[in-house]
Amino acid sequence: MNEKISPQENNKNPELEALLKLYPLPEKHQDKAELAFELKKIINSLHEKDSKNNNFKNWNAFENLVKKLRIKYVKDKNDDSKKGEGDYFLSHLISGSTGAKTTEFDFPGEDSIEKFLRTRALEDSQEEGRKAHELEALLSSYPLSEEHKDKAELALELYKIKNILFKNPANDFKNMSDMADFGRKLQEKYKDTTKYWIYNMLAGSTGVTSTEFDFPGDDSVEKFLRMR
Repeated sequence: MNEKISPQENNKNPELEALLKLYPLPEKHQDKAELAFELKKIINSLHEKDSKNNNFKNWNAFENLVKKLRIKYVKDKNDDSKKGEGDYFLSHLISGSTGAKTTEFDFPGEDSIEKFLRTRALEDSQEEGRKAHELEALLSSYPLSEEHKDKAELALELYKIKNILFKNPANDFKNMSDMADFGRKLQEKYKDTTKYWIYNMLAGSTGVTSTEFDFPGDDSVEKFLRMR
């Protein structure tokens, strides 16, 4: 005979259970389990963004926020109404400190970690939208070959570096002169420079179909741009 499984047991979320073992909710906030799970997903996605971009932008923001809260919220043993930073569940969730016993879920008002996380997630989404638009515009002017579609983000990064080099009027002439000299050397050495995507981008030649991405070795335009 098959044993009946209660709806409560059937709806158990193993990931949520694992999360709450690491970060136990305050007794009076047991109803916030799903919210905690949602916010942990946001934290993880922002960490993944840092890893993808090879930086610590979000991690540093988390760390700075907790430092600020630690200074502002100092526990008073003689006054139960004055909670310390360590009394708040979300402070431990965002900093990755497990096993802490807390009494509060989130900080009040503008200090809310939930608000902070949702704002960063929104900004991240908007940034991704802008990036997608920039990529589309770039590749419509400087199309990549099918073989090099995986270099789209690198292409956008190098295009931005090139544009930054012309932001300072004092350096514009020197940078332009150096680029022109470098371009001439490539033309002398390679029979068909236009088959290289990065050359067309550097020269501003739009709509050209390329078969290669960059030149080899010391002739690399990526290397040249990064050294400026």
